[in-house]
Amino acid sequence: MVYEISWLIVLAPIIVSPFILAFGKKFYSGGALIAIGAVLVSLVSTLIVLINLKEPLVVESFEIIPTFQYGNYQIIGFKWSLYLDYLSVITALVVAIVSLLIFIFSIEYLRGDKGISRYFAEISFFVGSMQGLVLSNNLIMLYLFWEFVGLASYLLIGYWHEREEVAKAARKAFLVTRIGDVFFLTGIVILWLNLGYLPSVKEIVEGKINAVLASLGLATLIPLLFFGGSIGKSAQFPLHVWLPDAMEGPTTVSALIHSATMVAAGVYLVARLYEMFVIEPLPLIVVGFIGGFTAFYSATLGIVSNDVKRVLAYSTISQLGLMMLALGLHIAGSAILHLYSHAFFKALMFLSAGAIIHELGTRNMLEMGGLSKRIKTSYYGMLIGGLSLIAIPPFSGFFTKDPIIEKAYYSNSILFIFGILTSFFTALYWARMMYLIYFGSPRSEKAREAEEVNVIMKIPIYGFIILVILFGLLIQITYFPSLLNLEYEVIKLDIDVAILSLMFTLVSLLGIYVYREYHRGFPYILSLVNSNFGKTFRRILENGYYFDYIYERIALIAGWYFGILLRFFDEKVIDGLVNGIAYGTKKIGRTLRYFQTGNLEQYLFYVFLAAIILTLLIIII
Repeated sequence: MVYEISWLIVLAPIIVSPFILAFGKKFYSGGALIAIGAVLVSLVSTLIVLINLKEPLVVESFEIIPTFQYGNYQIIGFKWSLYLDYLSVITALVVAIVSLLIFIFSIEYLRGDKGISRYFAEISFFVGSMQGLVLSNNLIMLYLFWEFVGLASYLLIGYWHEREEVAKAARKAFLVTRIGDVFFLTGIVILWLNLGYLPSVKEIVEGKINAVLASLGLATLIPLLFFGGSIGKSAQFPLHVWLPDAMEGPTTVSALIHSATMVAAGVYLVARLYEMFVIEPLPLIVVGFIGGFTAFYSATLGIVSNDVKRVLAYSTISQLGLMMLALGLHIAGSAILHLYSHAFFKALMFLSAGAIIHELGTRNMLEMGGLSKRIKTSYYGMLIGGLSLIAIPPFSGFFTKDPIIEKAYYSNSILFIFGILTSFFTALYWARMMYLIYFGSPRSEKAREAEEVNVIMKIPIYGFIILVILFGLLIQITYFPSLLNLEYEVIKLDIDVAILSLMFTLVSLLGIYVYREYHRGFPYILSLVNSNFGKTFRRILENGYYFDYIYERIALIAGWYFGILLRFFDEKVIDGLVNGIAYGTKKIGRTLRYFQTGNLEQYLFYVFLAAIILTLLIIII
C-alpha cells in the first residue's frame, strides 16, 4: 500500500542521526550528504502520500507495548500510528522543504567546524521528531515527539556549549519550555483519568469526544492546559523569554527553529486539536488575546535591538502571536496558511542574515552598513522576505497576514488594534534593519571588505525567494486552502476589502516612512525620541519590559524559600530519622546492658521466668 511509505517521512531523518553521530567524520562535511539524503527521502515520501491522498486515514503499525485494562482504566500501550490528512501531510511537506534548503546552506555555513557531524546528527533528529509530532495519531506519540523536539532544540541551541552564554541560553530554553510541557502533560493525564482511555487524534479531529468533554465539565480546562504547552513551544507571553536568547546557536538552527519546526509546533497543536477548542468560547478567547498582545508586545522590542538575529527572533514571536490571534478568531485555516508563509519568508530572512554573519563574523548591525552592493544575495533575500513580512503585495505575507487583520476588524476591535499596531512596528523594525545593514556607508573594516557568498549559500536563498513569491499566488488562484478543512479568509475582489487592504498596506508604509524620516533627522521625531518619555520607553524596550529581570527575581526568591524548605527537611526529617535510629539503638543497648551482668544464676532465673510465662500463655490460649 502506497501509504506505508509515510513511515519514511518520520523515520528517515531519525534513523540516520545515530549513524552520522558515530561515523559522520569519515564522510564529506561531517555526513551532510547523508542528512540531506534522509530529508530528501522524507520530502519525496511526503509528496507521494500527498498525491495519492483522497481522504483522511490512519496508517497503523504494531504495538510496542500492548494495551491492557486495569480496573476502569485502559492502559495505553505504545502503538505506532500516523494520521494522514491534508493538514498533517502539507505541514510535513513544508517542514521537509524548509529543512532541505537549510541543510544545504549549513554545508558552507559550518564548513570546518569541528563538531559538524554532531550538528547534522542532531538537526536530522530534530527534523524527524517534528515530522513525528505533525503526523502522530495518538496523544502519547504526539507528546513523545513533542519532547524529542524540545530535547533536539536544547542540543542545537547549545551546539557551541563551550561558551558560557550559549550553555546558559540552551538551559533557559529547555527550562522555560518545560513549564509549558507540564501543562500539556497535565491535560493529557486529566483527559485519560476522566475518559478512562486516551482518544486518538482522529477522534479529536472528528469531534467524537466533544459531548463527553462538555458533560464532564472539561471542555474549558483541557484546551487551556493544551494551550499552555503551545505557549511554551511557540514562545507566547508570558513564556516568550527563551526565544531571543536561543539566537546563541548557529544561524541555520535559528532558521529551522523559527520557521518550520519547534515554534511552529505550538500553533500546529492548537490547529490540529481545534475541535476541542471550539466546544466552549473561553479557550479561543484566551488564545486570541494572548496572541494579539504577544504580537504587539514583541514587535515593539524589535525596534531597539542592534543584534540582527534578536530582531528576527522578536519578529518570529510577533508573527506567531498573529497566528494565535487568527486561531482565536475562528479562522484556523488562515493561521495555518500564515504559518506556511512565515516558514518560507522567515527562513529566507534568517539565511540572508546568516550569509552576512558568515562573511563579517558579527551580529551587531552597527558594525555593518553598505552591504547591498557587497552581498547582493543577502540583500535580495532580506528585501523580499521583509516585504512579505510586512504584507506588501504580491508577496505571500500579503495573502496570509491581511485576512487575519481584516477578520479582526469585523470581529473584535481590541484584537484589530493589536493587529494594526503590530503591522506598524513590524514595518518600523524591518526598515531600521534594512538601513543599518544594507544602506549607507560601511561602519567597520569587515563590512568594507565583505564579499559575495558562494553558490552553496546562494541556492537556498534563491530557492526561498521563489517560494515566497509563488506561495501567495498558490493560495489566491487555487483551491489549496480548502484542502486544510479549516475555516480561512482570503483576499477578495470586493471594494470594501480592497479599501481595508489598502489601509493595512499604508500602515506598513507609514512604519517605513517614520524610520526613514528619523534616519534623515526629522526634528519632530528626533525630539520625541530624545524626550524623557522617549528615553524611558527606549530603556524599557532595551530591557524587554524587564520580564527577564522579574523572572530572575522570582526564581531567586522561590529558590531561597525552597532552600529553606529543603534545609528544614534535611535537618528535621532526614537528619532526624538518622539521628533517631542511632539514638534508639543506643537507648536499647543501654537498656539491654542491665541484663548482661555475666552472672550465671541471674541468666538461669531469666530462663526459668520465661518458661513460666510461656507455659501460662499456652494454658490461657
